[in-house]
Amino acid sequence: MCCGPSGSGPAYIYLAIEALADGGLAAGLPQDLSLSLATQTVLGAASMGTNAGKHPGLDDVTSPGGTTIAGIHKLEKGGLHGTLMNAVVAAAKRS
Repeated sequence: MCCGPSGSGPAYIYLAIEALADGGLAAGLPQDLSLSLATQTVLGAASMGTNAGKHPGLDDVTSPGGTTIAGIHKLEKGGLHGTLMNAVVAAAKRS
């Protein structure tokens, strides 16, 4: 059952890195810088999550009315949370 979040998870994170990097490109960043920022962001977030010792939540990374919560709102409207959950369940069922 761990295949869903663990075995297949790196592919989901690769997609997130690609999307973050592509967003940086769309915002005008050079490709190498955009990819570096995306990968370092994922690395940093993973480190924060590992060291927090609690369920990940947005309280530690958002501020009221800030830029991050505005982006999170778009992600939630697009169904990111549920889509990732469905991918994990599908991979687990397949395994």
